[in-house]
Amino acid sequence: MPSKPLKVAVIGAAGYTGAELACLLFFHPAVEEVVFISRSGGDAVETKIPALRSHSKSHFIALADADLTSCDAVFCATPPAVAMNIVQAPLSSGTVVIDLSPDFRLRETALYERWYGVKHTAPELLSQAVYGLSEAAREKIRSAQLIACPGCFATAVELALIPFAAAGVIDGQVIIDAKSGVSGAGRRTDRADLLFAEQAENFKAYAVDGHRHQPEMEQALEDFGGQSPPLLFIPHLLPTVRGIYASLYVPLKDTIDPASLLSEHWQDERFLEVLGETPPQLAHVIGGNRVQIAARLLNEKTALLIATLDNLIKGAAGQAVQNMNIRFGFSEADGLTGALSV
Repeated sequence: MPSKPLKVAVIGAAGYTGAELACLLFFHPAVEEVVFISRSGGDAVETKIPALRSHSKSHFIALADADLTSCDAVFCATPPAVAMNIVQAPLSSGTVVIDLSPDFRLRETALYERWYGVKHTAPELLSQAVYGLSEAAREKIRSAQLIACPGCFATAVELALIPFAAAGVIDGQVIIDAKSGVSGAGRRTDRADLLFAEQAENFKAYAVDGHRHQPEMEQALEDFGGQSPPLLFIPHLLPTVRGIYASLYVPLKDTIDPASLLSEHWQDERFLEVLGETPPQLAHVIGGNRVQIAARLLNEKTALLIATLDNLIKGAAGQAVQNMNIRFGFSEADGLTGALSV
């Protein structure tokens, strides 16, 4: 347990995920100071994080002006290929780095470079990073200095599938039909097709030739379940701001009760709710740090799993705070029982 309240920094605090994270940390009972870092700096925090308008008079500062080594924890809410170039200094000073980007999720350099199309500039850190799927990796997170938070699709899929992989009951290719709200693409102005005016009253598949979260799903299933079945993963874009809704069709070796398997594997998990056969609804998870999973048999050898979560909270910022709580010895729910929506 730390002897003093924490000073933390959020790099990318002006983005959707970064703003959500900054809100959670600002009101966290064990956080004394939040340093808000954006690309250029200078703007009042309230211009990008209106939920803090009556609470903070701070301004964003540029990364070049930030002393990351003075922080207890640094969060990177950045696009790919950013965190790997800025974490060395804080890590060298003993600061804990919690990365919400994909830069340290994959252990193999070649796999990262294949899926993200850039050279990894800190490959020596890949083996040191702990994959921060909170419910599955607590013991390693407790002593980690570099924590790589999973992607939002990956979080939903892994929490649904790991119990089945661990039980060795998957028999063939798992089909994953998953949907995401448009905030999953981040706060960006270079893609007109991601504007809500373009997506409202619309629905489409994307990345049908391969999505970047699939290799981390495969790696996590092997690490936490001991079985890595072939995955057929097709993502879709929902006409909503936020949320993940993933339907998984799982071929089984034998007839089992999938809800009981999930419940037994994840028993006593505060942020994971098994609903039995009742399909979940996005509205029931938006704004909270939880995942809901429904499970039923479609026939004797096929299970249907449906996992839902808020992509900006349990799929990103909330899970990052959960990992911070684990790492620094706080109650795991600290700062997460009344998650704010920005």
